[in-house]
Amino acid sequence: MRTHYVVGDRVVRVEVKKGREAGRFEVGVGDATHQVEAVRADGGRIFFVIDGRPVRAAVAVDGDLRRVKLEGRGPVEFEAGETVSRRSRSRGDAGLLAATMHSQVVSVEVAVGDSVAAGDTLLVLEAMKMETRITAPHAGAVTAVHCGAGDVVEPGVSLVELEASD
Repeated sequence: MRTHYVVGDRVVRVEVKKGREAGRFEVGVGDATHQVEAVRADGGRIFFVIDGRPVRAAVAVDGDLRRVKLEGRGPVEFEAGETVSRRSRSRGDAGLLAATMHSQVVSVEVAVGDSVAAGDTLLVLEAMKMETRITAPHAGAVTAVHCGAGDVVEPGVSLVELEASD
């Protein structure tokens, strides 16, 4: 499973692959890959082993906000859903294009640096067996692509950034 999380102002790509044994996973976070074993979870606490090192974490959920505190480190906040869309709009990020519902990316039709016209297809999403084309709202240049084919994306998470042309 591939997905993206918003951590502060960064979009982080995460890919999880099941291991050969139950409870074991290979987790890619950005460019790094980790071997993870889920030991147990109870009452908001998770115990697991990352790359052979035992780690405890506490998880708190507040609407669209997830706070995860790893043993020995401060809390990390993960956002999803409409909170991200509202925050992006309030910062003036009109060039961010985001998913409106939990979807899977079928294809990405653009790359960073591409020039697009209003109405050009940027990517194709699938949700509930229906495909949706995400199109350019205006002419411009693609400045960032935060997803790839096969990724699972959450509502409000930025998929493509588009800078308007003059």
